[in-house]
Amino acid sequence: MTLELVSLCSDILYSVLTGAIEDMGVQAFGELKQKKTEQKIANDLKGKIKSRFEEEKVKEHIDSLESEIRQSGFIFSQEDKEVFLKNFFDKNPELKYTHSRAVEEVITKCIDEINRWGSSKLGPGGTVTAALIKRDGQRHEDNIIREVREQRRSIDGIRELLEEKRAEDNGKEEKKAEYFEKIQNLYRIQNYLIRRRGKAFFAEQRSGIIRSRALVLPVYSEEGELSIKDLGEMLEVLNGEEETYQYIHIVTSAAAGSEYKTLLSAYKNKLEFFDERDIISGIMDFTGYLNDMINRYRSSNLYSHYIDVFDKNTGGTMEDSVRDFLADKEYNAFLILGDYGCGKTSFLLNLSWKLAEEFCREESSYIPVFIPLKEYAKAVNLENLFLDLFVNKMHMPNVSIEAFKIMLKYMKFVLLFDGFDEAAKRVNYDVKFEILNQICRFCNENTKIVITCRPNYFQEKREYKRLIQNAHLQFEPDTVNPAVFCETYIADFSPAQVHAYLSSYGAELERKGLGVGEMENFIENTHDLTDLSRRPFLLYIIIQILPQILSAENKKNLTINAASLYKNYTDIWLDRENSKGKTLIRKEDKLHFCKHIAFKMFRENNLSIHFSQMPSEIKGYFKDLHQMDEIDYFSHDIQSCSFMNSEGDGNFKFIHKSFMEYFAACYIADKLWEEGDLGEAAMEVLSVRDISREIALFVNDILSIDSVRYQKVLGILKRQAVCQDDNVMQNVVTLLSKMEQNMAENIKDGGNYTQGDFSHSIITRRTIRNVDFTGATFYNAQLMEVRFVNCCLDQVNFQNAYLDKVDFSRQSMSCADMSYAEIENCVFSDSSFTDADISHAYLYGNNFEHCDMSGIRAEKTRYRKNYNYDSAIGVPFEMV
Repeated sequence: MTLELVSLCSDILYSVLTGAIEDMGVQAFGELKQKKTEQKIANDLKGKIKSRFEEEKVKEHIDSLESEIRQSGFIFSQEDKEVFLKNFFDKNPELKYTHSRAVEEVITKCIDEINRWGSSKLGPGGTVTAALIKRDGQRHEDNIIREVREQRRSIDGIRELLEEKRAEDNGKEEKKAEYFEKIQNLYRIQNYLIRRRGKAFFAEQRSGIIRSRALVLPVYSEEGELSIKDLGEMLEVLNGEEETYQYIHIVTSAAAGSEYKTLLSAYKNKLEFFDERDIISGIMDFTGYLNDMINRYRSSNLYSHYIDVFDKNTGGTMEDSVRDFLADKEYNAFLILGDYGCGKTSFLLNLSWKLAEEFCREESSYIPVFIPLKEYAKAVNLENLFLDLFVNKMHMPNVSIEAFKIMLKYMKFVLLFDGFDEAAKRVNYDVKFEILNQICRFCNENTKIVITCRPNYFQEKREYKRLIQNAHLQFEPDTVNPAVFCETYIADFSPAQVHAYLSSYGAELERKGLGVGEMENFIENTHDLTDLSRRPFLLYIIIQILPQILSAENKKNLTINAASLYKNYTDIWLDRENSKGKTLIRKEDKLHFCKHIAFKMFRENNLSIHFSQMPSEIKGYFKDLHQMDEIDYFSHDIQSCSFMNSEGDGNFKFIHKSFMEYFAACYIADKLWEEGDLGEAAMEVLSVRDISREIALFVNDILSIDSVRYQKVLGILKRQAVCQDDNVMQNVVTLLSKMEQNMAENIKDGGNYTQGDFSHSIITRRTIRNVDFTGATFYNAQLMEVRFVNCCLDQVNFQNAYLDKVDFSRQSMSCADMSYAEIENCVFSDSSFTDADISHAYLYGNNFEHCDMSGIRAEKTRYRKNYNYDSAIGVPFEMV
């Protein structure tokens, strides 16, 4: 037989096999199905050949081959069969490994059928031209291959579904195992002796000769109610247990219907159903604590006057940001930054109250725990702080830190740490590391932490990230710190918030003869008062003092700053106490003692003083007191009539940290004024470690009230700006930078200002050479026409600063923080700006030629007309 005819018939066979392959890919070839498939193929083959043989244009070709067909009696020889099979499996390798034997049988029968038809029915007018058949055959061959591959994908899809089902079953088994372990741990932490028994365990308690034992069946279900299968497994365990026990505890994650309890009625005298919350409340019941938190808040001033604070980053409320954080699976720690008086503590108290109410109403699964970190010093560590909270404030019996850690693992908590800056009051890396390390050890999958802090406490923008996110846990060097932090800032009050806050005091203001509108107008038209009113605590003081100090003759000439607000507030308070006639200590003496004790607290890093120390402090200050009864009386008078209070634990502190800072600033200002030649008294205040930004701002306000005093102290500080004593030099720089003077003349070339505080400073028209500013703070500073030459600006904080025509060429600025800054016409050519932060900043007309900006953060940064990006490295996509 000619190869042309064999090829023709092979192409026909390929086209006919198209439908057959689909059946082979999805059917099991049992005897009956195989016969049906073969019959279908035979019928298709007959019809296909018949239709093609009847075409007029193939008659001549068939005539030329008729005699040869009749002589041989077949088209495919045995050799042709083998060649066809080999070629077929080479072209369809998928079928070589699936159903190859069945495919071979079908093909062989088809070939035999073609041979039979070829010898009996081929004749004039009965076939098609080889060219036409070959063309059609190629098309059908491609269709066969495509369909086979589609069937293969279907089979693979079925396999994937089976694998997913298997993985799902494995996942359920893992969850069951985790649930079993969880319930075991919850019993174990209650001092039960645990012994496993297959799908259950025995929990035994012993007290002297008394012994009780419960058979505990943890039943995990992802459904809302227990199933019949769950019931069957319970009965299997109960019926198979031969040991004696007094109780049966079925602890389930799903609801148990009454019908199931009926079916288990044989065990009704022993049987009890529990859910996780029942078991956990047996360990530590937070109900009393949460109810107390709710009642305290409702009886507080905040309940009537709290105004929502806003997130500076998102523009929405801070509460929305925290709730988004609680729902976010990526982060488990949230740092909220804000200056003093901006409402950090009030926000956490308000949030605690809302979460407590939601938990008690079963609308939220988070238990809020409020922890004031100002108590950290007396607690030594956080574990003691928690124990004090549980035992003395929550009155929980038999509490242990181990039990609390188990609770943190299995229940949802949000731990609200208020005032991180108050726990570690001085800038000390080791202290901060230790405190942050302790805080982060409470993080896990279910527990989230929120921390409030003043922004300038972290002098390096990324210091807390290095401390928290990149550090290994102390004493656990192989365990990576679990905390993943996000951060934000509390925004200042907007005019609408100021109006809402004033309106909440409307009735009180009316009683004092001052309307809300009149109050708003006076605030808007008084120098500095608008800015001061944007902080809730200072706005509260304004509300308390303005009605009493506003008279017709002094409204226009009234000078107000933060210090004058505190002075007026304290004067009014002390005058009120004196009017009661219950004190023998003069107002002036009480004020001086407050200054003395505030400076002592600041110098010794304490925010409180125990009542037992008060007599010795009074005796040391009031030299003319000798009799103990006089000292005791004065001690009681100070404690009951000043700006210090106690929460009942014997520790007295100022009613707000800012009062301690104000009185400490008064002490420093007095000492500087007393000794113009910088004698012993003045050096006492300048040689302390790290006068804070807040205290320095108060000092500036106090001095600015008297221009003569201001100028004299300013001259003293300028002369000491180059002092060789590091503490004195740093404190002088901190104080001068807040006094609205050009600091250009007070920065010494070649000086070391590592971690120096230049916040709120003004520096203009100066070339600064060879100065180490590593970690220095220029928060809210103004730098104009300044050139840095051979300086180190690594980790410098320019946050919220205004920078105009500052030349940073060829400077090292790694990890510099310029977030929220306004940066105009500055030069960053050839500088190393790696891992810096310009988030939320505004950049206009700056030169970045050959600047290395690798790893820079630039979220929500605004750009306009900056240039020379093409030669810079690591430029953020948004910048270009």
